[in-house]
Amino acid sequence: AATSVCGNNLCEYNENSLSCPLDCANKILVGSTSGGSGAISTMFQVKAIRDVLVRSIAFHASKAATAQVQIFTRAGPYRGYEGNESAWTLIYDEVIVMNDRNIPTKIVAFDRNIFITAGATQSFYIFTPNKLMYASGTTEGALVSSDSAMELYEGLGMISKFSSNPSDTYSPRVFRGSIGYDLNSCGNNVCDIGETLSNCPEDCSEKVIEASPTASAGAIGTMFHIEATRDIELSSFDFYSAIVATGEVQVYTRPGQYNGYEIDEA
Repeated sequence: AATSVCGNNLCEYNENSLSCPLDCANKILVGSTSGGSGAISTMFQVKAIRDVLVRSIAFHASKAATAQVQIFTRAGPYRGYEGNESAWTLIYDEVIVMNDRNIPTKIVAFDRNIFITAGATQSFYIFTPNKLMYASGTTEGALVSSDSAMELYEGLGMISKFSSNPSDTYSPRVFRGSIGYDLNSCGNNVCDIGETLSNCPEDCSEKVIEASPTASAGAIGTMFHIEATRDIELSSFDFYSAIVATGEVQVYTRPGQYNGYEIDEA
């Protein structure tokens, strides 16, 4: 089997930003590098080829100014939801100082993780009264750019915020800017290989494994064993008592199975 080489500037399939940040972190997918048209908002979508975590979005404002910027996102395509703000999640809403149109303005502090699983589509909507720049496209939904982890598609521009009126829409338009991302599964609610409590607590902490939630029999004690398939730290036990009462509870443990030690407290 082929072995990966961390540091070769290629994020191979058994590497991610946790195991090899040198190759798999701070990646950038660029849309249009030019474009003299603009409007107060733009919609576009991307598709993940591998699991990615979007870290930043950079765009070109129409001019240097201090103004509000809002960024919305939704899983899946944007078509059919152009005028439905409730179908989108607001992930950024700040008044910021923007650069002129030749220098990108970079947004990094999103209100939530934007994790996109391999094969999934994610849409973005950027709004600013200061207007943002884009280029004319060829076909809405056509591929603009791609790399080994993500694809960016042609979208549209809007002269009114969240409008379903065709007269408010310019299409096709190509987003002038870039998306920064890590090849990373942190944030998908699964503690994947390479993730730990320290580098991905949102996926690897407070995990629960449940035995039988129902039972009609009982006794004053029970023994069982567990087998760890990865390194873990037990933090709690829940159990069902026979009745509501105040009483003593003792919990013992030993490495290995309990068989042969059922009566040996030592």
